Parts: sequence; structure tokens; C-alpha cells
Amino acid sequence: MNISKKQGFTLIELIVVMVIVAVLAAAAVPLYNQYVDKSQSNTADNIASSLNQAGGACMADEGTFTPSTGICTGNNSGGGNVTIPTGFTAAGVGTSINPIVVTHTASGNTSGTYSYQ
Repeated sequence: MNISKKQGFTLIELIVVMVIVAVLAAAAVPLYNQYVDKSQSNTADNIASSLNQAGGACMADEGTFTPSTGICTGNNSGGGNVTIPTGFTAAGVGTSINPIVVTHTASGNTSGTYSYQ
């Protein structure tokens, strides 16, 4: 009598493992998306803060600051320039009525509002 020993997993065992992996993935994806959104909002807030500081310094030197480009031009241009990273846009002029707001273009995550004038 030859008794062959079967090796491998049964179909039920494989399905149970697939269900466990699917449940873990379903729990992890929303947390990852939340982390990415928070990161993009923090980056936008940092850029807006930098634009606010550069705009204030530029205006103090009687220059003209353009938040959408991050460039200071004019008399002394001592305010310096701010590089806006790819994927982000800046809007506003830095007044209390029209503050600077930076937006992550792909997700729509925005910064806080900043005004230097």
C-alpha cells in the first residue's frame, strides 16, 4: 500500500488568509490617506508662512512682493524670494481682505490664511 502524503494548503486556508489581508488593507488605506493629506496641508502652511515673512520684509524695504510667484522686486528687494514647490499654488495679495493662501493642486489641501500688509 502506497499512501501519498499531500502537501500544500487547502482552498479554505487560502481564502481565510486573503480575507485577513483584505481586512488589514482596508484599515490601513484610510490612515495612509489621512497622513498624506495632513502632510500636504502642513507643507502648504509652511510655504504660506514663508511667503508671509518674505512679503513683510519686501514691503518694509519698499519693494513689491508677488505671492503667486514668491518674487520681491523694487527698491532694495531685500525681502528675498520664496520658491514655491511644484504641485503647490499661491494666491492672494497678503492683505487682511485678500490673504495669502497656498493650495496643493492635486488634492486641494490648503494652508491657513496669512496677511502681511
